[in-house]
Amino acid sequence: MPAHRATQIAVQLAHHYDQAGLAAKAIEQLHLAAEQAMRLGAYRVAVANLKRGLALLESLPETPERAQRELRLRIAIAGLLAPVYGVGDAARADTAAPAVALGRQAGGGLQAIYALFLQAGVRRGQSNIAQAVEAGRQMLAQAGENRQAAMLAYFTQGVTKLFAGQPASCRADLEMALSRIAAEEDDSWGSSSASTRRR
Repeated sequence: MPAHRATQIAVQLAHHYDQAGLAAKAIEQLHLAAEQAMRLGAYRVAVANLKRGLALLESLPETPERAQRELRLRIAIAGLLAPVYGVGDAARADTAAPAVALGRQAGGGLQAIYALFLQAGVRRGQSNIAQAVEAGRQMLAQAGENRQAAMLAYFTQGVTKLFAGQPASCRADLEMALSRIAAEEDDSWGSSSASTRRR
């Protein structure tokens, strides 16, 4: 089935779920339609589907699961708005800021790191380097032992310092980001070779 047809079917299913009062299922289908539209390069269509999902979310009771759904939708929307309107666009900022708040409310985790990552990108795009540095600092504080989170945090700091005209400290942060990737690859290589030896 062509991808554009799969997107249409997902949107139709979302409509039927919405009409049946099954908002959670409608939101899932809209998210799926957005992912498929994104693969086709139809970013505006993807954003429209995600925003429709965000609007449907209002009908659900306030629960931790609803907050997680909203966080995922806002992260996806903010990510897609960059190629559509630009990195520092106000609509992207208006989507990223609540995602950061939801990430804090959810107690951190990788999704909260992604929200801060987007926030830092928005602030760099708006030439607000101080707030981009602050978002990166918060990312580092929350990353803990999570290598992927630490990699994103150091990458954010490095890119922000490059924008600020600090090439030496930019390089140090980017090297820290690369070291997290190398450590991750070493771990996965070690675990796959260990499983091979057990066979």
